[in-house]
Amino acid sequence: MRLATASVWRRRGWLGASLPWKKRVIKNIVTDRHPQIQKFLREEKPAIQHFYDVWHVAKGIGKKIDAMAKDKNCTELAPWRKSIVNHLHWSCSTSKSGEETVAKWKSVANHVQDIHTHDENFPTCLHEPLIGEDARQWLKPSELQYLLWFPKYKQGDFSVRPLKATPTYDYIETLQELLFERVVENPEPYQELLQQVYVPPPLCS
Repeated sequence: MRLATASVWRRRGWLGASLPWKKRVIKNIVTDRHPQIQKFLREEKPAIQHFYDVWHVAKGIGKKIDAMAKDKNCTELAPWRKSIVNHLHWSCSTSKSGEETVAKWKSVANHVQDIHTHDENFPTCLHEPLIGEDARQWLKPSELQYLLWFPKYKQGDFSVRPLKATPTYDYIETLQELLFERVVENPEPYQELLQQVYVPPPLCS
């Protein structure tokens, strides 16, 4: 197993004619997440098991946490940056299967909320109960949601942006139903009063 970054591949021409595997048998390879390398190994060398270098993944996650923490709604995330990155390294280095790695990594979303029970592949956190100075400022769930998207110009990297809800205009029907079907079941006695209410002219024709 060998670590090879995208710059090494391009410099040595491994995506062209001078391929190191022409003279040896390579079963596994570790690289960064460059899309050109992913595509080449997937299409040209499907027998080689491709792994991502956790250092590169952790570095990317750290950058995304830094970017999110600058948002006024996510400043509480900043103190957790180091712990979250370390948790990724721990998840990869202590797991015996991909399922266990994923389960351990996903558990961090619970842990930062002071929730320490998870799924069947990683039932509970392994640390002792955190009390006193060991207890952190736990994060609280928010109604805000964020979206990971992968623009082509980032070459396999991703960005984080708030997920905006689709606007709806059903509130008009909801208000009418509430007023005329639940609050005022029979509006007839109020018709004369309603006609006295001043209605301003429209703002535009």
